[in-house]
Amino acid sequence: MLSSPVIAEKSTLRVLVVDDERLIRWSLRQGLMREGFGVEEAADGAATLDLLSGDPGRFAAVILDYRLPDRQDLSLLREIRRIAPATPVLMMTAFAEPVMRHEALALGAVDVIDKPFQVSAVISRIRAALPRPA
Repeated sequence: MLSSPVIAEKSTLRVLVVDDERLIRWSLRQGLMREGFGVEEAADGAATLDLLSGDPGRFAAVILDYRLPDRQDLSLLREIRRIAPATPVLMMTAFAEPVMRHEALALGAVDVIDKPFQVSAVISRIRAALPRPA
């Protein structure tokens, strides 16, 4: 019998988790894989753009941290929206000031998630952001 992580890695619904904190990436990966999602990770903006540039449609969703080592603003969100406009992006932040939240949503983020968060709540928000099958 195959274990859940092996099955989850074969999922057609892949999520890109972008955060410089290893524990956050790990916890989201574990929760998403338990729910049947495939998961890839990036710890900074450069790695994120490398993953997206090769195949912009490969991810069903992106979970993106607001502050990364090489990005401290919404510029990475802008680039992701340009490269993969159909991919839902959920922002995560411990710094959700009203202006930042409003600008992220105006730039095309489907949600802004406050840290700390419950992994199950993030998964519910991802599911809500995914297009419904026809």
